Amino acid sequence: MAAFRGEANEDRSATSKDFDHALMREVMRTELVRIKALIATSVLLSLFITGLYLFDPYAVTHLWHGTMHPSALFYVLIPFVLFELWVHATISRHLKMDRDIPFYRRYIGALIETTMPTIALALHIQNMGPVEALGFVGPLAYFIFIILSTLRLDFWLSTFTGFVAAAELFGMAMFYHPAGPPDVPPDTYYHGARSAFVLICGVLAGAVGVQLRRGFAASIRAATARDPGTLVLSVGAGPPGTGYKPAGWDSHYLEGDK
Repeated sequence: MAAFRGEANEDRSATSKDFDHALMREVMRTELVRIKALIATSVLLSLFITGLYLFDPYAVTHLWHGTMHPSALFYVLIPFVLFELWVHATISRHLKMDRDIPFYRRYIGALIETTMPTIALALHIQNMGPVEALGFVGPLAYFIFIILSTLRLDFWLSTFTGFVAAAELFGMAMFYHPAGPPDVPPDTYYHGARSAFVLICGVLAGAVGVQLRRGFAASIRAATARDPGTLVLSVGAGPPGTGYKPAGWDSHYLEGDK
């Protein structure tokens, strides 16, 4: 009897490891989707800025008071795209090696990514003044990173993204005045309320990410529970021995069935 219980515990342990492994790979795949979305957004933004400058240079010059060339934004966008390409290559390499990304690297990546809109906002403040720049599109760029952070499927990473965005936006509004102090001192409560709203959006994005993660986990558990011999897929299963493998998905047998 004791031997039977020991075998059952080993089977459950093997199943749990396989479940965690399959979920880990699914999380890394959603990370790749998030990175591709950020790269595509940056490229589209670059094309839009370039096209606007070519077709209506006066509008761009008037917007930035004639003190900033649109190429200055490429000093932010190009390094950002290169960074995201490096992250994409790193995650892809870890997927091939069947290894997870250390959690601290995820937080470092989130910090670097969320700081990019802050650099762009600093350029706007230098050329437009704090009042116009803080009311322009710069602060809205934070929401791109907060929304896409749901694909990290991690509540605390999304909350961290919202916190970094809120803290940097508040700091830029209150303390960054390169042309000297403004005529009217910045209102702490006004900018604090804006930053609190950004933080709340990060928390909500984290909650959505958790629900998505639970959905993936439920799909994997359901596929495993239907038949102990089924292949554990990202979101589905195929009969053993059939060679069924959806494009772009990986599969493996449960340890107890080998």
